Amino acid sequence: MALEKSIDVLVSTFGSRVSQLSYVLHDIKPNVRYIICHQNHTLYPASQTLLNRSDVIYIKSDTLGVTKSRNILLDLATSDIIYFCDDDVVLVDNFDELLCRCHQNFSDDVILFSIKDQEGRYRKRYPTTSLKKTRKNILSVGTIEISLKRNLSLPRFPEDIGAGTSLPVGDEAIFLSHFLNQRKSIRFVPETIAIHPYESTGFIASKASIYSRGVTLKRVFGFSSYLLAFLFFFRRKNLFALEEGTLTALNVFLRGVFNGK
Repeated sequence: MALEKSIDVLVSTFGSRVSQLSYVLHDIKPNVRYIICHQNHTLYPASQTLLNRSDVIYIKSDTLGVTKSRNILLDLATSDIIYFCDDDVVLVDNFDELLCRCHQNFSDDVILFSIKDQEGRYRKRYPTTSLKKTRKNILSVGTIEISLKRNLSLPRFPEDIGAGTSLPVGDEAIFLSHFLNQRKSIRFVPETIAIHPYESTGFIASKASIYSRGVTLKRVFGFSSYLLAFLFFFRRKNLFALEEGTLTALNVFLRGVFNGK
């Protein structure tokens, strides 16, 4: 049986979506705390039911961009384990036991989980066994798959990339790459932690998302990205399906790679 560790569930929400949080939060568990960052809050007050919960810390923020929200939440986290959550996620019943057990069984700094949609289907192809993640296979990780052992040297999300910015995708891979730069370890375990709607802007190709993927490749791989760009582009063609055609998509992607800092 896993030792009971304290858990901070970090929840980013925006505008009227704060009203969805009743579906996110479980009944009070003694070792679980929800820290909520509410952007665009002025016209959308949180309910008293939410504010009166003893296991909730609610923060208003005038910032824009989900990565700024995530960093605000990281600065407030003090529990043994951190899990990133969105406002449209339904956590599995035993999510707290799952987090405690996996972080006890594995010494890795980051532990990743699988996510299913409302129909019980995996949202993407996941490994079937536990394995270490490397720089080569962190590019498709979603934020709500990520849990961490809290320590004093946790990296921060890149605030110029992510939902709510002009570079809408790639923040998770850059965030995880910082752990690898610090020689910390990342492990995937084949267990489901949450249910999330299948639809996601991360699956819809646009010039902004394609350019952002180029910037991400550069930040994760550095100069090696110049050699990897064509391989990545043609192996993941579904991410670059623009109406304007393959050559336009490739041009936009390469501009992201060469302009990324």
